[in-house]
Amino acid sequence: MYCKKCGTQNTSDAKFCAGCGEALDSQNNGVNTNMLDTSIIRKAIKAKAKNSSKSSLVITFVLVILLAILGIFVMTMNVGLGAIYYLLYMILWLFVFFGIVKSSLEISRGQQVECADVIKGSFKNPSWCLKYILGSILFGLLIGLLMLIPILGFILGLIAEIYLIPVLVIYMYKLADPNVQDKSISSLVKSSLELAKGHRVEFYGLLISFFGWFLLSMVTFGIALLWVIPYINVALANFYRYLNNEEEYNNAEKGISNAAIIAIGIIGYFAFIVIIVILVVALIMVGIVNSDAFEKNSDGTYEWHWDNISRENDRGSFYIENMEGVNVAIPNGYETFSVSGFDEAFMKKDGTVLMATKVIDDAGGLDLDVYSDELKKSLPSTYTCEDIENKTIHGNAWNKLTCEYSEGTILHNYIAIDSDKAYLVTVTAYDTNLDEGNRVTRDVEHNLSFAN
Repeated sequence: MYCKKCGTQNTSDAKFCAGCGEALDSQNNGVNTNMLDTSIIRKAIKAKAKNSSKSSLVITFVLVILLAILGIFVMTMNVGLGAIYYLLYMILWLFVFFGIVKSSLEISRGQQVECADVIKGSFKNPSWCLKYILGSILFGLLIGLLMLIPILGFILGLIAEIYLIPVLVIYMYKLADPNVQDKSISSLVKSSLELAKGHRVEFYGLLISFFGWFLLSMVTFGIALLWVIPYINVALANFYRYLNNEEEYNNAEKGISNAAIIAIGIIGYFAFIVIIVILVVALIMVGIVNSDAFEKNSDGTYEWHWDNISRENDRGSFYIENMEGVNVAIPNGYETFSVSGFDEAFMKKDGTVLMATKVIDDAGGLDLDVYSDELKKSLPSTYTCEDIENKTIHGNAWNKLTCEYSEGTILHNYIAIDSDKAYLVTVTAYDTNLDEGNRVTRDVEHNLSFAN
């Protein structure tokens, strides 16, 4: 081991430094970084973890995932039973995860570990596992309480996380280490804080150096994580042993410094977030444009229609029918119906909403506004009509005439003239189902176009 004070290399069983006489037991902070570049240590730690046999950890992770999938199946069959299953699953997972930590440390020490050893690891010393769970809960509560403070709490919580996460990891491996005699929480926290001192940059440099593996895991839809997570666990076990001067990791080439890796990782993280945001916004915008949230007016300009966005959720609830040359959205489940004075009609099965179309030939020369006004005047006096609306739908001029009759029953008329023909599309919603009528009317208006 290296002496922190003078850098002299001593034998692993030495109690005092041969160079300066300093007690080596009090220097429990790993290989002297002034004498050995920390990038060499990081690369050596990863190399040994990569070459270690981790098949037992991989198999355990596969079993855990299969149990989670089984839980989804149970929940689909019975929600209550599924909830109980997942509660038991989470308790089991906490114990198994501690077993994974314990087994990772054993693998780091060159011991042979079977899958059964990983699963049984926590249950051999349940009190150790419970102290790990308690420590994790206390850590979570501390961060959560800090986060409750507006604005400042977020900053304090982030600082506390950065400061304490290495301590929590060391605490976890100390609990799993049978060589540690004093397992009291206070003693473990104190010694973990001391051991983490001066090594946080190394810790985060090691973790962030796995960023490329996480990208590979995303490309493989998470499959690579079955190998990457055990790899990281064994690497952290190696790091713990390095801090304890249990093993010197110096058999690697010099690489990028830990500080540089952290800086690259932070930049890469924010760049990744920006790219994801850009992609999401681009997909949303493409979806909006394709959904006719922008509608082209007759003068070539585009008009924004907020209500068209919400109607995207209704897609698939209707089909487009060519009714006498005009495309009309017909809700699924509506049946053909015969209405006097109209060419085609469809009605909801309960009779509360009616749709119908009528075409008048030889309408050439008619003015749309004049024709719409004449239609309004021809309606019986029992109808109370609003002013005629001029609308541009899919580049075509339509007039909308909304009327009320029979104590709340609403009639929506869409009128257009094209190729010497006058078109009338009407949606009638009776007072018992006005919400359905409004939805159908929106879908009809959104999709009105002339058939090619």
